[in-house]
Amino acid sequence: MYTLLLFIALLGTAVSLIFSTIARFEKVWDKGTGIFESLRARRIAISVITMAICTGISVFGLTNIVVKGYGSVGYLGLVFVIIPQLVIGTVKIKKAAEFRAANGIIE
Repeated sequence: MYTLLLFIALLGTAVSLIFSTIARFEKVWDKGTGIFESLRARRIAISVITMAICTGISVFGLTNIVVKGYGSVGYLGLVFVIIPQLVIGTVKIKKAAEFRAANGIIE
């Protein structure tokens, strides 16, 4: 019973993933040439590419990818999220304080 329920959950997840991927990328891949002029052919190609990427991830092991990539993503987050937030946030707070002082707004 567990195996059957797990397989049904896998199918449900796969269908929603493929559908959302097609909905997102068929707008990007707007004009096709040759065999991809057909909307159906483009959708099939997007589905196959998505399934190939997912199969590649499963072959390498999602856990291994997460374990090795987690530290890198943390450092990237520091560079692309925390530092800009501190710099831009400080500037916006100063501008808001100046605006309040100029307009006589008291909190």
